Amino acid sequence: QKEFRRAALDARRLATRLNTEEGRKTLEFLRESYERMDDIKQLLINGIGADPFRERVAPELGGDAVAATSRGIRISLGDHGTVMRDWRRVSERIMVTLADYYLDNTELDDGERAELTLSLAVYCYQNRGFQPARMYAEKAVELNPGLETKVRKLMPDILPG
Repeated sequence: QKEFRRAALDARRLATRLNTEEGRKTLEFLRESYERMDDIKQLLINGIGADPFRERVAPELGGDAVAATSRGIRISLGDHGTVMRDWRRVSERIMVTLADYYLDNTELDDGERAELTLSLAVYCYQNRGFQPARMYAEKAVELNPGLETKVRKLMPDILPG
């Protein structure tokens, strides 16, 4: 349902009730993954608000993405008004297409761009998009080589070597 923030908070709460270090580490991993996926959702909310997505490469949106909130993406239907598409109805492919566009077209410093690119890699990885996850992970490490350890922690098998 793309309720990443809620899932991250739940993981944080559950971690305090676990008795084993392994359990706490697993929930810490999940918490960070969910927080990173929420970063992608926030990128889209901010990006679409600042620069509406005009069906550039995602005609299956059904119109222009003109606004976004925590509930979903508002799609303009031209003369027929607008409709709110709940995040649940936004496919992973569209999420990645939009995130990729806003990563390339939003003013970010290299550190922010690297972190968000890593977050996009995690989003792909968690949704079984392993090839794009590898591509975004490699790009994140290229932007900031210090992220390699984090990449290997969050996606152990994604980078070669």
